[in-house]
Amino acid sequence: QIDVVDPKGKLWMPASTKMLPKLKEVMVCCRQTGIPIIYTAHQAHPSGRDKGLMHTYLELLQESLIEGQPGAEIYPDIAPQPDEWVIRNKRRYDAFWGTELEEVLRTLGRDQIIMTGACTNFCCSTTTRSGMQRGFNIAFPYDLNATDDPAIHEEVCKTMNRGYARVMSANELL
Repeated sequence: QIDVVDPKGKLWMPASTKMLPKLKEVMVCCRQTGIPIIYTAHQAHPSGRDKGLMHTYLELLQESLIEGQPGAEIYPDIAPQPDEWVIRNKRRYDAFWGTELEEVLRTLGRDQIIMTGACTNFCCSTTTRSGMQRGFNIAFPYDLNATDDPAIHEEVCKTMNRGYARVMSANELL
């Protein structure tokens, strides 16, 4: 989302911007081979009524990723095509929690997920754990997930590889 990927964003992580060229390459490959791309957009209601505890722990979320604000929109360089799913009711780290993500995947007949995004140690890892518990096989390209601390990123990738996903590079994925 703009708040995370754009250098002027309220939650900008340089690693999220750095991964864009390879992410775009993987997206082109997915589109050419018929692999669906499903976006999740973390957004909170402007009133704050649905923020939950994660907004208590991460004060930066108080002013970012607010529904209807530009920063909550998908970053334009990786914008969805008209026929691609965008799940906008994501209110927690886990993209399955309270959303239609599992239903969409099951309807599409998919049991594999390529997990990309930010933040490695929050949304990406939580969704990966949840997806594995639901029976999805998950590819976790370490260079297509981003966070603000390289040491944390490395440790989370090790954990994902030990029991939740197949961790690999984007080049291995391609």
